[in-house]
Amino acid sequence: MDKSKVKTISKQEFMALSDEEKYDLLLKSRDMIGSLEARMYEKQKELDEAVRKIECKTFRVKKMSYERFVGTDEPGQGSGINEAEALSHRGRRRGGRNFAGLDLEGLSQLNPVVSVDPSSLVCPKCGAALLRIGEDVSYRISIEPSKVSVIKYVYGKYTCPIDGGLYEKPSSGPFGHSPATPSLAADVIAKKFELGVPLYRYSAKLAADGIPLSPQDLSNVVLASAELLRPIRDRIEGELRSTRCGVINADETPIKVIGSEEGRKTSYMFVYGSSWFERPMLIYDFSESRRTDATEDLLSGFSGTVICDSYKGYDRLKEKGIKLQRCWAHSRRRFYDIWKTLTEEEKAKSRCGPIIERFDAILSLERSWRESLVTPDEIKRRRNSEEYRGMLSGLESAATSFEPAKGSPLADAVAYFRNNWGDMRTFLSDGRVDLTNNLAERAVKPFAICRRNFLFCKTANGAEAAAVIFTVVQTARLNKLNVEKYLAYVLERIGSADASELMPWSDSLPDDLKAS
Repeated sequence: MDKSKVKTISKQEFMALSDEEKYDLLLKSRDMIGSLEARMYEKQKELDEAVRKIECKTFRVKKMSYERFVGTDEPGQGSGINEAEALSHRGRRRGGRNFAGLDLEGLSQLNPVVSVDPSSLVCPKCGAALLRIGEDVSYRISIEPSKVSVIKYVYGKYTCPIDGGLYEKPSSGPFGHSPATPSLAADVIAKKFELGVPLYRYSAKLAADGIPLSPQDLSNVVLASAELLRPIRDRIEGELRSTRCGVINADETPIKVIGSEEGRKTSYMFVYGSSWFERPMLIYDFSESRRTDATEDLLSGFSGTVICDSYKGYDRLKEKGIKLQRCWAHSRRRFYDIWKTLTEEEKAKSRCGPIIERFDAILSLERSWRESLVTPDEIKRRRNSEEYRGMLSGLESAATSFEPAKGSPLADAVAYFRNNWGDMRTFLSDGRVDLTNNLAERAVKPFAICRRNFLFCKTANGAEAAAVIFTVVQTARLNKLNVEKYLAYVLERIGSADASELMPWSDSLPDDLKAS
């Protein structure tokens, strides 16, 4: 817009104008605001594209660095340097940053320095003593395989010489008479539920180390561990639905249970979490159907807001006095899925572009507030400003001021927006409430990744055990703990220590349980 055409007038001058002049001036002001808003959208798009290009370049640089070091198995790809060549090149690198930017020099300081000298310190030609004139430095990454040990316990048996009574120390541990230990259980759980390693693969690894534990043996260890960890899970659930936690994210994903009476039955794993609570936590809850009965039971006593998708089953929570915030990302995605299939000429004429731009402008503004650590009260105040309300009105108008062709994808996207728009604005009354359900959707991914490996659960009991373990594992990760070390610590003490001292956020936990 030409700034020379912009004229500023005082309130007195404005009041002196006729009604027609006032109306014309307001129309010009509206057009100017619209033009500035459009420019803002364009600049935001340019910025987003620039960030995307930088991220792509960063990824390519790291990939090239990796391939230059280790080579590639596929002909015609990578740098062409094979593994042997990479090993020979390492000794000529300087600075200790020769593996995709990894600080090998810093890591090497954790271990003793290995000095390598010639087998003979005399000249092989004349026999004179060699004089050290300097040194070359190289780095080697060494892996020590996990050590599997079988420890023999001998318990004395005693009898009373008078009454003949027999006395002996019980030989059962936390897993009864099983040979499993907390350290073994922690390793099994971490491999299966954090890294997605199926039990039959773990069993094969143990067999290679001379420990013939079958997948069924390991499954029994997992089930027993889940029962031991249940008090931890129950306390996490209690914290989540407490009055101190006013906002909960919720999502669900299907899981097959093949041992059910109905055969290969599709059940669901519900996930609940909170982003505005002093204690980061996630709850995984198994349900044999998508009905929200289990959700209502789990959230009994909760009186805040649940952020969720458009699944109508959550509507029943309103009857319990719980507010719903429908996810903006789901609505935006419907317009974006249409827009990305269009040609450039079609995009210029499409209604989707302006709608997506208005979505992005609001979401970008919200993201900047959270990244700047703006308080919930301040966020609420900003959301109720005239400017912000105007952005919401602009989005609503852009998405609903026209009637698309019946049966078209655009008609479906508009209908979705209209049906959920009321619950998409719940966030205006609470600065803690986010516009998207990204927290819960990200929490579903670890379970989905593991599901690709174990495919299904044999029984409902197994699925419930998985829910308990996923709850403890993912909450430990959120609290920046080393999952395996934490599990071993808890399983060793769960029967004797106060459960409150074993929670992932407890100040009583040793510092060495923290993730490095």
